[in-house]
Amino acid sequence: MTIDGEGTQATMMSMARAERAELAEFLATLTPQQWATPSLCAGWSVKDVVAHMFSYEELSALGLLKRFVKGRVVRANEVGVQEFSALTPPELLEFVGQHLQPRGSRRVSTE
Repeated sequence: MTIDGEGTQATMMSMARAERAELAEFLATLTPQQWATPSLCAGWSVKDVVAHMFSYEELSALGLLKRFVKGRVVRANEVGVQEFSALTPPELLEFVGQHLQPRGSRRVSTE
C-alpha cells in the first residue's frame, strides 16, 4: 500500500510532530538521575536513546555517508550517540524542541 496523498502526508507529519512534542514535554520532567538511568538498550542510558532518536535530524546525505563510513553500518548509531554525548540533558532537550517536525520522506510506502 502506498500513501502519497498530500492531505494524508500532511496528517501523518502533523501526528508525528504532535508525538514528538508530547515526548519533549515528558522528557522535560525527567530528573538528572532519570536521564542517566540505563535503558533497555545495552550500554545506553535514557539520554543516549534520546540522542539516537534525534541524531539523524540534521544530517545531509553526505553526513549520513560519513557517519556510516566512520562507524561502519553496525556502529553508525553509536557514532551518532557519541556526537551528542557532550550535550547536557537540557541542551539535548532544546535540540529535540527544535526538531519537533520530522524531516521524513515525501512518500510513505508499506508493503
